Amino acid sequence: MVESIADISYPLALIGKPQAYAWGKVGRASRIASMLSGVDLNQPLAEFWLGAHPKAPADVVLADGATVPVGSLCTGDAAIPFMLKVLSINHNFGLSIQSHPDPSWAKILHARDPINYPDDSHKPEIGVALSPVTLLYGFRHLTSIARNLELYPSLRRVWDERCVARLLAVSAGESDSALVRDMFSGLMRCEPALTARIIGEIRASSADRGVNSSELTIMNRLAACHGDGDAGLLAIFVMNIVNVPPGSGVYIGPNIPHAYLDGDLVECMACSDNVIRAGLTSKFTDTEALLSTLSFESGGPEMLRPQIAGEGFAPFDVPTSAFALEMAELGNADIAFRAKDRPSIILGLGESFSIHHAASGVSLSFGDGGSALIPPNSGEYTISRVSAALFWAS
Repeated sequence: MVESIADISYPLALIGKPQAYAWGKVGRASRIASMLSGVDLNQPLAEFWLGAHPKAPADVVLADGATVPVGSLCTGDAAIPFMLKVLSINHNFGLSIQSHPDPSWAKILHARDPINYPDDSHKPEIGVALSPVTLLYGFRHLTSIARNLELYPSLRRVWDERCVARLLAVSAGESDSALVRDMFSGLMRCEPALTARIIGEIRASSADRGVNSSELTIMNRLAACHGDGDAGLLAIFVMNIVNVPPGSGVYIGPNIPHAYLDGDLVECMACSDNVIRAGLTSKFTDTEALLSTLSFESGGPEMLRPQIAGEGFAPFDVPTSAFALEMAELGNADIAFRAKDRPSIILGLGESFSIHHAASGVSLSFGDGGSALIPPNSGEYTISRVSAALFWAS
């Protein structure tokens, strides 16, 4: 008989689940899953999931040694509304160009196509870099797109003369979301044969002129996997290329186009599987849904750092009530904290850490990638660690 989480007054060990995809690599997620789940590192592994999502629910180890799915323990008002993940992104593949719909669009898409949009929830998320992370995020300012048009004139073949003239006439600081919409729509609707010719021309012309850039490096790397006809390659020239240093995070709200390209990171998100994809993927794509739902404002993301909290947990300031994420940076100092009023999960990355519950005297010890479920309103805890960083999701 599974105990009600309301009756549990001590921490519980949590065992995450791996997710294997063709774009995975032997990165942080793979190493953690191999230690905790005994997976074969020869298979492509990309994600390590902690939460109650039905696709890969974590297991909880009870005090008597029994193992139960976390969703059977955390129910009703004590359900876990978030997912905590470790991702390892193979830079040869990257992730798809995608967005997550806002609540209104999530309901529309789910009602229209429940197979590809399996729930009606939105999916705000934050990604915190463990190693240097590169991603595409949102749209460049128009003057930056205009510079790329001058540097790679073959892009003109995607847009009509009116669109090109509007772009070349923009002044510094000018914004025009309608123009961005028209440009991005033209790119993503470009036929594969024309896309391939444009990519080939950009490659040849740049070689002849000795042009070298991050756009070209990313384009050629991803084209080797996805082929020159993938319209997602053209998006590289109008989306922001963002580099995230370790310890910093990027919040991705609804209707923002993005694509992680490489690196290892911890992600926290609402417990949803709503993703609209339209390029750089072999999965289901829905270009028209993406274009219908996107925000076409220009600008890059704010680089988030946890708010200072001494040696303890420091929260990331995210504009959502769907989840909260706090981090204790790599170190050895002990940390005292109090359980929240809803279930929470602590993930440790590093050498080792242990959690001690004051009221019951229960202590749990973990190695790299270990995690614990903290029951709601369960009192005071102390964490001891050896060269470990901690992530606390609630």
